[in-house]
Amino acid sequence: MPDEFDQQTVWYRAPEIAWEDPAYDQKIDLWSVGLVLAEMCGEKFHRVQPHGDDRKTLTAYTGALLMRSGTPTREAVSSWTKWKPIAARDRQLWPATVRDRIGTIGEELLNGLLEWDHKLRPTAKLAVEHSYLHPLRFALGGFL
Repeated sequence: MPDEFDQQTVWYRAPEIAWEDPAYDQKIDLWSVGLVLAEMCGEKFHRVQPHGDDRKTLTAYTGALLMRSGTPTREAVSSWTKWKPIAARDRQLWPATVRDRIGTIGEELLNGLLEWDHKLRPTAKLAVEHSYLHPLRFALGGFL
């Protein structure tokens, strides 16, 4: 595996890169898209203070992910070589401001993009075909 700090910007790093899954695939980019969508809704939980040391920044980032998204499933972490078991934590619900901005359909897409298990995360093709991104939805002022 290439050096972990050459893969993705820390603030947009997929969990399979952060915890070093040698079987990561192009779905790492869908995780990043999910974080950008979260930012568009005012959520910046993943934008931790940078430290002088990349590893400290990565530790702060992964801690922020766990606080927001809860504990990944055993299936999700099964091939993460740097994962260490932690106490279970539930995923937090998105604040009402997220639903106000993207609706329940957008929230469904957001949750899919930020799925811990990359095998369950949508492909780029499926993501762009999601009803939240349907062109008619925008023509109708966001309603479909």
